[in-house]
Amino acid sequence: MHHAEHPRTLVDRSPLFYGWVVWAVATVGMILTSPAQSFTTSLFIDQFIVEFDLSRTMVSSLYGLGTFIAALSLTFVGREIDLRGNRMSGVIISVLFATALLFMSIVTGPLMLLIGFILIRGLGYGAMVLVSTTSIAQWFFARRGRMMSFTLVAFSLFQVGFVPFLEELFTVYEWREIWLLMSVGVLVTGVPIFWGLMRNKPEDFGLNPDNMSDDQRRTGMIEQNWTLPQVRRTTMFWVFLAGRMAAPGFGTGLIIHQVSIFEAVGHSRATAAGTYALIALLSAGTALMIGYLLDKYRPGLIITTQLMALTASMFLAMTMTAIWMTVLYAVFFSIVLGTGTVFDGSVWANIFGREHLGAIRGFVSTALVISTSVGPVIFALSYDLFGSYDVILWIAISLTAIPMTLAPVVKLPAQKPGSQP
Repeated sequence: MHHAEHPRTLVDRSPLFYGWVVWAVATVGMILTSPAQSFTTSLFIDQFIVEFDLSRTMVSSLYGLGTFIAALSLTFVGREIDLRGNRMSGVIISVLFATALLFMSIVTGPLMLLIGFILIRGLGYGAMVLVSTTSIAQWFFARRGRMMSFTLVAFSLFQVGFVPFLEELFTVYEWREIWLLMSVGVLVTGVPIFWGLMRNKPEDFGLNPDNMSDDQRRTGMIEQNWTLPQVRRTTMFWVFLAGRMAAPGFGTGLIIHQVSIFEAVGHSRATAAGTYALIALLSAGTALMIGYLLDKYRPGLIITTQLMALTASMFLAMTMTAIWMTVLYAVFFSIVLGTGTVFDGSVWANIFGREHLGAIRGFVSTALVISTSVGPVIFALSYDLFGSYDVILWIAISLTAIPMTLAPVVKLPAQKPGSQP
């Protein structure tokens, strides 16, 4: 009998609220997605070009296509997380993601490269992010925004050291060996921490999110649990989703073509790289601020703030001839980057409850990842067809204005369709 009690006792024995342990595991989970992030893949692009005799456009297109195909699985992955819980899902995803990274080390041509991109983007950038952020939302309620922002800060600070470390590895190892090392890293870190320390829901252990008492929960935590089809029938969901798609779509366009955008307004590669480092550092601070604001203010205002910052960034991308303007660009762009993950990690759960959160977040992730795969392509098209990014930037500014104006005024749905008033 004692054996069956084991998972419960770990939570019972914890000297602090177990949600903090879950938060720490989820944060490590987010950091483990680094090998699947664009900033990592960008370091391998030249190797792929030389090794497989491909053009830069071809490698970028394979990456975009791989990301797009990977996105289609995320609603399914979200449903599986709802079904199996964060602990089992985390273990399975860690094993599969490590296998995908191993696969990247044996790629021999464009088709295998595409399959590799589908696997690492779907499992790392998609599923691993989903299980990590969903588990934080399960264990926290009032502090949800802040907890997500702490995770993003840890992730941003890790990036600052990880990218130079990876650059350093290229001087010692062959590129295939680096994928192999990352695979081992994910396996030996992910599997033990998810299996050993992750737990599904506070309610499974007689606890409440935020460690609230039952009384506090009754008065302070009115939670309606919506299903995905119910959510999709609300206007607010589509307005928020449109707003959330603008930043990854147009923002990724700005990041991928950053060097060329900077050169178009007269700045060097070095300035572009320096600005990127500044953005990474500032977005850690922005995330903290947004996390705090999200727990206090209406979510529509947060989306509008992000879209205003995006509009300012896109306007500056065409006009920043002076160095001080590139600093301003970094400030605005860090607001764009610092908002998204914190918003997605807390707001959907705040409005639509936690019961079907995996499915809802999976659907949102699919939309966001698809927009990420489209952004760089439309920016490249603008440059190839018109010799400048201005055309796509003006179109993007006009499109962004729509959700930017609607988000603060759209009403939060009060009642689930089909539920008792």
